[in-house]
Amino acid sequence: MKFPYNKVLDIKGAYQAGKIDRDTAKEQLAYLLDLKEDNDFCPDAVEKPTQYSKPMSYGPLMRLSDCCNILRAWAKAVYTPLPDVDSKEKAEDRNEFYLHWSTVDLAINKSCLLWRLFFTEEGVRQTQCPEHKGRWSGCNWSSPGCECRNGSNVTGWLPDEEFTGYQPEGEAPACDFCGKTPLRQGLWSSRVDGKHGHPECMDANPMPPKVKA
Repeated sequence: MKFPYNKVLDIKGAYQAGKIDRDTAKEQLAYLLDLKEDNDFCPDAVEKPTQYSKPMSYGPLMRLSDCCNILRAWAKAVYTPLPDVDSKEKAEDRNEFYLHWSTVDLAINKSCLLWRLFFTEEGVRQTQCPEHKGRWSGCNWSSPGCECRNGSNVTGWLPDEEFTGYQPEGEAPACDFCGKTPLRQGLWSSRVDGKHGHPECMDANPMPPKVKA
């Protein structure tokens, strides 16, 4: 999904890679000054406005990793028993919360859909794959693999056309063998000799055998 502050990371990356100078980076970062509480959130991630309420943005800015760690710290404080304080009912509540939290936390860790929503501009896919019919079907490391795949995950759902094909030139590293950028939904490999690229290009260009001294 499109989060307005992610553009900051793109600008920082371009500056640190030497693609833009500091003054250009400052000029591009000026868009932050025009963000307000009613337009500085991801519009696809909030409830639709009604006659009684409208989306508003609040809270501190933080990286997703900080948010996850804070939620886990909160959950641990809620489910950790306090034998000298808790009543029998409170102890049972903590244990029930722990069971529910463990289920949800595991689902978050395993979800390819949630990864895409946070780390890509895709929304929820709407078109079932004719082969996998809307079911996650494991991981597949062959290349190119089914069109419903995201990385190695066989999602069961097809991406919209705008999220297929190769990533834009200049926004991603080029393959050391074919010169093309990574596929938006494909795999990307690196190896010990410093080469990186599409798995099929790696397979077609194996590392030379070591020469014994």
